[in-house]
Amino acid sequence: MYDSGKGVIEDNQQAVNWYRKAAEQGNANAQYHLSRMYATGEGVTKDNQEASNWLSKAAELGQTDAQSLLAHVKPSQVAAEPRTTRIVKPSRLDAEEAEPPQAESEESNDTGIVAEDDQGSNTPTSCPDNQYALIVNATPATSRIRIMNIQPKYRPGLCLTPRRYDIYVTHRGYHSYRKWTTLKEADVSVNVALKQIAKPKTSSSRPSFNCAKATTRTERTICRNSQLSNADVRLARIYSRLRSSLPKSEAKWLGRQQHAWLKMRDACSDNSKYPQTSTRRLRRADIRGKSKRALRLMRNEIYARHGYIFSDPNLKRYFGNQPWYSGNTTDATKVYYRRLSQIERDNVKLIRRNE
Repeated sequence: MYDSGKGVIEDNQQAVNWYRKAAEQGNANAQYHLSRMYATGEGVTKDNQEASNWLSKAAELGQTDAQSLLAHVKPSQVAAEPRTTRIVKPSRLDAEEAEPPQAESEESNDTGIVAEDDQGSNTPTSCPDNQYALIVNATPATSRIRIMNIQPKYRPGLCLTPRRYDIYVTHRGYHSYRKWTTLKEADVSVNVALKQIAKPKTSSSRPSFNCAKATTRTERTICRNSQLSNADVRLARIYSRLRSSLPKSEAKWLGRQQHAWLKMRDACSDNSKYPQTSTRRLRRADIRGKSKRALRLMRNEIYARHGYIFSDPNLKRYFGNQPWYSGNTTDATKVYYRRLSQIERDNVKLIRRNE
């Protein structure tokens, strides 16, 4: 923490002191970072020889960053290598009670740093002893390849020590790939073909109901308009999810509210003469003073609104001239019991008693 100033005042000399204490007790990470300090001259007099010595010791203890660095650069070039990773600094406890390095877990590396990908063309022709090449052949070729449990950036033919490696391949528009791969005493080539994410299906522009059975002007308008059809489908899905999440009694209440809302919706665009016969219970004042012919039209308009085909020539001619009317059944019983709401059935009874 001393060399970054996180939690304490930045002090590279203190960082070197703690790194040295941990390194002398065999901490491979501390040895690696101490070599970096010597190579760059941060907190200590620049000394390439010391940098090379500590780097070699860290590599011998299995520190993968040190091994990778030694595999690609000469010890005298350590100082020229940029510090591209965030260093996790040893605490006082790490230095005073450091123990011999343990095998890394599969979940993370020593520092917890996520590697960035760098798929350059500088593939090594051969690896040092006890190291083997890892090659990931990804499709699409422009995929991003990372090895999540080590610090070095991936490049084709990266030399690594035998162990398990967490390979992560991503590409925009494709499902990602992540899997542990074991590198044994041989080079390993992994073939990864990412699957493209399926594009969302285009809307069929069909509403949530059967247009062949549309009886109201509103329903027919929805069937003719793709935007209204898509909106109707979305609304129906929301309603279905909401109703399925409610207790039975509340779901029934919601169903009644939906029916009432549909009647109000249809009435807004209904050019019929007596739209109120489907939206509310009629009072005697609503029918008082009307002729028998007017009452007959009022009553049968309820049936016409639900697609009943009349046998009476006068009613057939009258409703056939209405722009909102669309007949589709001659079964009056079916219309009365299956299509009419309770409010409409009550209104039919009231009107018939006064015809």
